[in-house]
Amino acid sequence: MTNEVVMVRVYLTEGDHTSKVQLAKKLLEDLHHSKKVSGATMFRGIAGFGSHYAIHEASILHPEAALPLVIEFFDTESKVQTALEYIRAFEGIRIVTWPVTVSET
Repeated sequence: MTNEVVMVRVYLTEGDHTSKVQLAKKLLEDLHHSKKVSGATMFRGIAGFGSHYAIHEASILHPEAALPLVIEFFDTESKVQTALEYIRAFEGIRIVTWPVTVSET
């Protein structure tokens, strides 16, 4: 059985906050509780850079670096669009989407 869905990657950093709450945690919880997407995974990068081209990486001399985070999820186009409307309200986030086929065995 195969399904056509939309894959989403949301790029942000550990340093992104909203209302004193880590933004990544808030997004993950909201995707689960209120947007009810099928599933999501959060990845923590060991290093990266964004639009300002400053490289962020943790080291012994700089352990508090705002490391890159990626939240990835997929669902039907209608659920993804609803989730994206919510996510786009936050500043400084990069979002990538593409259509995929999910095969279940």
